[in-house]
Amino acid sequence: LEDIERIEVIRGPNAASYGSNSFLSIINIITQHSSETTGTYLQGLQGSNGAKDVTARYGNTTGDFDYRITASINNDNGFEARADDRRIKTARVRADYQLNAKNSILFQTGITQGIKEIDSKSLGAIEDRKVDINFQQIRWDRHIDNTDALSIQLYHTLEDNEEIFDVTIPFLGHVIRNSSTRAERFDLEAQHTKQFNEAFRLVWGLGLRQDSAKGPHIFGTDPATGYTGNKEYFYNQLGRLFANIEWRANSKLAFNIGTMWEKSDLAKGDFSPRIGINYAITPEQSLRFIASRATRLPSLNEANSNFRVPFEGIPSQPISFVTTLWVGNKDVKPEEITSYEIAYRADLIRKKLSFDLKLFREVLRKLITLDENSVSNPSDLLDGEHLIYNNLTDARISGIEANLEFFPLRDTRIILSRSYTDINSENPNISSEQLADSAPEHITSLLAINRFPGDISGSILFYSVSDSNGLGSGKPMDGYRHINLRLAFPIKWPGINAELAFVAQNAIGDYTDWRADNTAEPQKYISLSAQWD
Repeated sequence: LEDIERIEVIRGPNAASYGSNSFLSIINIITQHSSETTGTYLQGLQGSNGAKDVTARYGNTTGDFDYRITASINNDNGFEARADDRRIKTARVRADYQLNAKNSILFQTGITQGIKEIDSKSLGAIEDRKVDINFQQIRWDRHIDNTDALSIQLYHTLEDNEEIFDVTIPFLGHVIRNSSTRAERFDLEAQHTKQFNEAFRLVWGLGLRQDSAKGPHIFGTDPATGYTGNKEYFYNQLGRLFANIEWRANSKLAFNIGTMWEKSDLAKGDFSPRIGINYAITPEQSLRFIASRATRLPSLNEANSNFRVPFEGIPSQPISFVTTLWVGNKDVKPEEITSYEIAYRADLIRKKLSFDLKLFREVLRKLITLDENSVSNPSDLLDGEHLIYNNLTDARISGIEANLEFFPLRDTRIILSRSYTDINSENPNISSEQLADSAPEHITSLLAINRFPGDISGSILFYSVSDSNGLGSGKPMDGYRHINLRLAFPIKWPGINAELAFVAQNAIGDYTDWRADNTAEPQKYISLSAQWD
């Protein structure tokens, strides 16, 4: 978090700007340039449920070369009623090199390793999931002139998860369930930006991606599951072309029109268009209309999985067999969304009051879920059937989002957000009554931030979520409310900027989220951070 400059959350699909699978929304995380994080930074946090976090960062500038190194350790015991402890170590490096007036290079790499505790209700067991993730990114930017720019980017990610349950189940036998996976991605993209005049700008480019994954039991390639082939990895290759045009028709009216075409091994070629129209009613008020369409491609799991688990005979159960939990479907189609949004924004009272109102409607088709009309499998002694991925669900989502930001005093900021969502869905395996409440109808948040004399800062966050039924699972989930509090004191030492902060989460009591044993209890933390050159 210490390396992040800002996080942008954008409703609706926008594949033309953000690439493949920009489906329901986009979360765009922008990290700080290395030149903005020079010096030494240390932070320590300790609190409830075994939370112990330490972060250290060092950054420096040498001529045209800027870099930073960040390392962190994050430990906590998770939910009180569950086995979900976490012990994670992370290290990251970013370097920015200005080759000359026109050319620059960005390089990033990072690694995350550790253990996350996993509990399995079906097996009645607890095991450690060993996590090993690394990434590399390199990007070359060339500013040809003030109206012309080119960038080429290559990134690579590799994620290894080792998760093996070794248990004996009465009357069934000894089972080793290996849910370990290894997933890898290579992505190459080139982008060209051209400003033709003050009114017309074009961004276009192309990209290539390769995904690969393996999992002995999830993809059914372990000989113990009866597999006799020699295939270990499954691959998906994807190509994309994209273009986005911005046209300012006059001082009040602007158009943004874009599309992306993509084709992969798992889906035929398809377009994802988007049009945005902005109209400035006055310098302080504007209207926005957006219509867009996008797809989400099937994953390798949804297309190729074959989750099979072998049971070995024991004296009380001498028969060995293999049970199949679910299988992928090579004929599954991409999910589709068509989205419409009308929004009004106003900055009033010399920008001390900002108001944003959005009305949206989304039509989703061919949503991929596991088909509970299970496939019969007589050789499976456990339940004689298995699930299969299919395009089962259609949905129509309508709603309103409102956001009010107010600065009543120079050092006080208040943000009030409110949303209403109505969902109508169709799935042959779930009743319409259950699907109707597959997301909370009402969500409300109120955040107040204040700076007191002596640069002391404090904040209060109130958050309220109405009842739902667990994203269409049919299992009721009670709504909840919680309050988070934070109070921070600056500490001034010569050449050092430090801060002592106290945080209380869920200050008004417990609440449950998603699983019945995901009980979030009141938590208290204390942190100390310091920055110096």
